Amino acid sequence: MKIKFREKLEVKIFCKKPVYVGKHCSIDISRNGKIVLAEGVYIDDYSSLKADGGLISIAKNSYMNTFCKIVSKEYIEIGENNIFGSNVSIYDHDHDFSKGVKNSLESFVTAKIILKDDIWLCTNVVVTKGVTLENNIVCACNSVITKDLESNSLYGGIPAQRIKHVMN
Repeated sequence: MKIKFREKLEVKIFCKKPVYVGKHCSIDISRNGKIVLAEGVYIDDYSSLKADGGLISIAKNSYMNTFCKIVSKEYIEIGENNIFGSNVSIYDHDHDFSKGVKNSLESFVTAKIILKDDIWLCTNVVVTKGVTLENNIVCACNSVITKDLESNSLYGGIPAQRIKHVMN
């Protein structure tokens, strides 16, 4: 993969904990996009990363379970020691419907996503554009994150709401 993408894909391979990319994973980098994978990043089978003009940066010791999907047209930063359950989806963009449905296929509204450290996104969680998740957060299965989430908390629902405060 490094030969194919050259400087667009940065993988930490000479370290104590190598990067793992499972079978049938998709890594797609286009339009000056870039993907950075730090040491100990684990991407399980059938997951996909797409940097379509944007940056995807995943810090050390983060784990993506099967069928996770991350798509960036602007900027997605994922901190250290994060865990994503199966089928987690993270998109830093929406289609722009202001010019009609037909034109929305080619027009997007983007906003940065930042996930700090020690976050657990359970199965089927969706993270939408423009949000920041602080440290030490758990987000329950099937939740949709549409706004910033505060540290040391358990969240759940559509849209995700704080369920309770948890200790660090």
